[in-house]
Amino acid sequence: MLVKVGFYISFSFLFFVGFGQLTYIQDVFYGGVTGGSFSSGLGPGIGTIDVFIEPNSEIRDAFLIYNKLHNPEPCYILFEGHPIELSDSTLVTAYLIDNYPNIELSGVGVVDVKNFIDSSQHSYSVEIPNECFQGPEIQYNSVYLIITYDNPSLNRVSYNVFLNNETLETTPTAYYENEDLNPINVSMDVAFGINTDRLNLLSLNDGSEIFFNANSLGIVGGADNGSASGVKGDFHYSNGSLTGLNDDNPDFEMDSTDGISNVAPVLSNNASSINFSLVWQDQTASSRYNIYISFFLTHSTPCDTFSVNLQDKYQVCKGDSIQLQLTGGNDWEWEATGDNPQVGLSCYNCPQPYYTDTVSRWYTVRIWNNDSCSKVLPVRIEVVDNPAPPIVAISPTKCSDSSGVATVQVVEASHQYSINGGALQSNNAFTGLHAGNYNITVTDTNNCSTSTAVTVDMTYPTAQFAANPPQGDVPLAVEFINQSSGATNYEWYVNGDTLYDTSPQVTFNEGGVFTTTLIAYDTYPQCADTMSSVILTEYPFVVFAPSLHTDRSTPYQVYTTGVSEMTYELYNELGQLIINKKITPANGNNELWYPNQLAKGVYLYRIIAKNAKGNEKEFSGKVVWQ
Repeated sequence: MLVKVGFYISFSFLFFVGFGQLTYIQDVFYGGVTGGSFSSGLGPGIGTIDVFIEPNSEIRDAFLIYNKLHNPEPCYILFEGHPIELSDSTLVTAYLIDNYPNIELSGVGVVDVKNFIDSSQHSYSVEIPNECFQGPEIQYNSVYLIITYDNPSLNRVSYNVFLNNETLETTPTAYYENEDLNPINVSMDVAFGINTDRLNLLSLNDGSEIFFNANSLGIVGGADNGSASGVKGDFHYSNGSLTGLNDDNPDFEMDSTDGISNVAPVLSNNASSINFSLVWQDQTASSRYNIYISFFLTHSTPCDTFSVNLQDKYQVCKGDSIQLQLTGGNDWEWEATGDNPQVGLSCYNCPQPYYTDTVSRWYTVRIWNNDSCSKVLPVRIEVVDNPAPPIVAISPTKCSDSSGVATVQVVEASHQYSINGGALQSNNAFTGLHAGNYNITVTDTNNCSTSTAVTVDMTYPTAQFAANPPQGDVPLAVEFINQSSGATNYEWYVNGDTLYDTSPQVTFNEGGVFTTTLIAYDTYPQCADTMSSVILTEYPFVVFAPSLHTDRSTPYQVYTTGVSEMTYELYNELGQLIINKKITPANGNNELWYPNQLAKGVYLYRIIAKNAKGNEKEFSGKVVWQ
């Protein structure tokens, strides 16, 4: 358990995460621990970090602990020539500096550098470039390299790394209690180390006095041999023996730039808790500050090693859940590193909880063996945003066909696409689609995906035509102008005939009302559309009365068309009415009188004719019968 106590005021907190400090890691193994540091102070710098590793060792873990002041943008440092990003994405804890108004939320981050460590190499180059210094107190300026290594020829060692998340308050005292440590064997060295920054010269009263289990270790301040600012404990520990590196001494006292202490004399054997505090040298300081970044405890222990398999890094898409993978141990305690230790997990005392939160988090899990011994291991869960929902353009399919197309409009070169959960493809277009509903999914390089629901509609052919002219006197030549869409095949039913031309021409020789029907379709007759139109034809309004009749054997006839009613009057030369007939004439010749009815001579006629529309015409003339 870690406890933060302000000046004269105590605050207790559950489990092993204290209000002012986080147990980032606690482990037991056969091997050793070494650590070294570099700070470039208030500006860019290049330096080296010295460590020591016994021959025939295998690297177990290696990470850089860095300090962030205020709110700098991400930057890259060079570690052995390798670019290492320092940013909020690897920030583990956060702290405030209350009495310095220009500094907002600061913090401590951790970056895994195991891949860049060689067990035979004892010095590593570091460059902190100018881009990491982005304004007064807006910077990344300090790194600490800690390495653990396995070596079966060495004794068991237990080590702890504590990361600070204490608010540096106007009352300049920080007090910590750490419980649930692995039992400490005080017959051998017990290494306690510090990693600080901005501890200036003691002559300026800008240092810090350090107390361990209420015993003063001394006052530290100034820049050590490996840094331009702060006091950092560079050390090596194996086989129960503490060795100082650079200007650090492995004795009980800490003084000036010495940042390590053998604290065995102030511990009882098999102790599993410690406390320590840091007091500003100048208790009245109002515009200066000391930064406490991390602390280290390394010691021999009666605890045996035990195996744990833990996946320590996860990436999950926002809105998804993921099951954490841990095997080994008998009891487990999960906690988030922020203000709320129980957030985001489905359970906190099980080995494999589900992560369900929507923000990235650090967790620590304490894993108990079947005794009082335990490990604490960090787990990082990175929540990444999903890609933007795809914007999809849809081309419909023809009736009974599979010619629809769905095309993602905004295309990222690194994205892949799928339809209805099918195989991923780099092509952003999906062809050959039937009518129906589909889900178009875009998947990014993080394997996160977002879908858009779309509907592929079905288009049908449209039958449309115009008749030119639509009506008139017979013989009437009509052109049927095809105006259909979505069709390639046509069937015309005109006046009892079936035609297959696109735009046929038809002559109507009889008067009447004629229905013309067009059936239009593309490939499949079942997807046809139909249109019908009426053609109106009529005979012309014609009356022809011959003026001479000479054939005794045939009657006198008048030729008519388009006449529905006719009155015929015939007069002799004296003006006497001799024939008066009202008939419904047929189209063609209509018999009116026979030659044997009349004497030869000259006669006068008058014809009054009406057509079907009621229009009336009058015709008159003479006819000679001889």
